[in-house]
Amino acid sequence: MLERIRRDWKEFKDDTPGKRFVNRFEKTERTPGARGWRIGIMTVGLLVMAAGIVLMPLPGPGILIVALGAGMLSQGSKRMARGLDWLEVKARKLAVKTKRAWNAAPMPIKGAVALVAAIAVTGFGYLTYRMAFAT
Repeated sequence: MLERIRRDWKEFKDDTPGKRFVNRFEKTERTPGARGWRIGIMTVGLLVMAAGIVLMPLPGPGILIVALGAGMLSQGSKRMARGLDWLEVKARKLAVKTKRAWNAAPMPIKGAVALVAAIAVTGFGYLTYRMAFAT
């Protein structure tokens, strides 16, 4: 089973960005027992997304858990697969622009951005602590 997961991940990763989620959906649709699989994966995907949404206010991987749930849903819904393909293309373009802007920024600007990010993370952690343990 672990080998199958590795093979499926490699196949997904090597697929064309902007088409990989729809291709994965279509591959899933061609397998025997696809209807039962689709119902199961959609149910698990919704539960994983719900858990991620609940965990978002806390420090940790809430956004990654939501993304994992969305990926699971895309195996059972062609509309969700198309949406994630569209989002992947937009996110890649944004990442390229952000990296280009970061590389072009002078060191004092980078330092200021890092300082603001550190203050924001510290403040968020403090507020989470206060909300979780306030008496």
